[in-house]
Amino acid sequence: MSKDVQIAEKDKQLDQQQQLTLQAMNDRETLKLELDQANEKVLEQKNKRLLETRLWSLKTDFGQFFLCLCLSSTNRKSKSKHKMKEFP
Repeated sequence: MSKDVQIAEKDKQLDQQQQLTLQAMNDRETLKLELDQANEKVLEQKNKRLLETRLWSLKTDFGQFFLCLCLSSTNRKSKSKHKMKEFP
């Protein structure tokens, strides 16, 4: 094999390696973007679940507060009725 043929072969191999390296870098960047998007979706889902949990907790707390308020009001009414019966 002549020197020129060897050089041409080496150049061809180098070009192929460079193309493969460039493709690998592009693939890496694409995968990184996809991973970032997936992580963003996961974070959105976590935030959504956290918000739903907080809302449920607030509803529960409000429900308990409202129930206590109603019971308290009922107790006051029944006590006042007793007082009214005792003192006409």
